[in-house]
Amino acid sequence: MPSPLPQDLATRFSRGLTTFLDPAFQNFKFQLWDSRSYFKPTYDFDDTAIVIQGPITYENNYTVETFKLYRSIYPNVPIVVSTWKNEATDDFRRECRENSVVLLENEPPEIAGPWNINMQLKSSFEGVKYARDNTSAKFVLKTRTDQRINRFDFLVYFKNLLETFPPKGSKLQQRIIMFEATAKTIPFFFSDFLSFGHVLDI
Repeated sequence: MPSPLPQDLATRFSRGLTTFLDPAFQNFKFQLWDSRSYFKPTYDFDDTAIVIQGPITYENNYTVETFKLYRSIYPNVPIVVSTWKNEATDDFRRECRENSVVLLENEPPEIAGPWNINMQLKSSFEGVKYARDNTSAKFVLKTRTDQRINRFDFLVYFKNLLETFPPKGSKLQQRIIMFEATAKTIPFFFSDFLSFGHVLDI
């Protein structure tokens, strides 16, 4: 796995202080990891794509600040926001262009389904399909527009897990990492919060 690229200490300190004082970074609707460091490393690889799906979260510019954080850590990783028509504003589209983020504005399904499951399926599928067909990504992370992962080496961590625990049998290219959000009430239920694996498996 790649090591963080060296950065000038003064630059990292300045960026960290700016991040700390920015109120947009202090309101997290969902935090999948609490561990944070304001001296962000950067990782240089492009074999993994990040798909962020769902309706755009505008409060505190949450979705924009999320993909800007990911872009600052992973400058070469393809990032796709897969949402719905009439969701994106002109400012949001501009932020996507400036941060090299692909914006997919999908037609919503006619039937949303219980708990909007058809909406989740379509936006997730379209985002992963784009990553498969239009990038060199071998792996893909699927997460949501109202979530942010604050562990800076999260892609390195996920890829290491796949290498450490190869799949049994031949049905999968790799194992699939998923997030079980309701273990106490619904055992073995995997939520739509996060999934990571080989792009063909996801």
